[in-house]
Amino acid sequence: MDTNTNDYVFVLEDKESKKLSIASSVDAKSNVQTVEPLDTHSRQFMKFSKNDSIFRNFMENFTKQFNDPSKTGLYRLRADKVESSVMILQETLQQP
Repeated sequence: MDTNTNDYVFVLEDKESKKLSIASSVDAKSNVQTVEPLDTHSRQFMKFSKNDSIFRNFMENFTKQFNDPSKTGLYRLRADKVESSVMILQETLQQP
């Protein structure tokens, strides 16, 4: 696995269920589709580079879609370390 990747993924937190998922796509109605944060799903992850303009476009659409920011958290993780990073993030979010 390349440890010098410039790829990142979007991690979404459902604050009600306390579950984390990875953004995989946006459908025709601008709904974000997600997958479980497992390395085996890495081909489905919506990846972006730090300097991509697509990031700004995605964030603008994402913000429009989610009108209740208190329900959903959004985090950025390196794409090559998703599974271990999500475990650490999940533990961190469990602690008030």
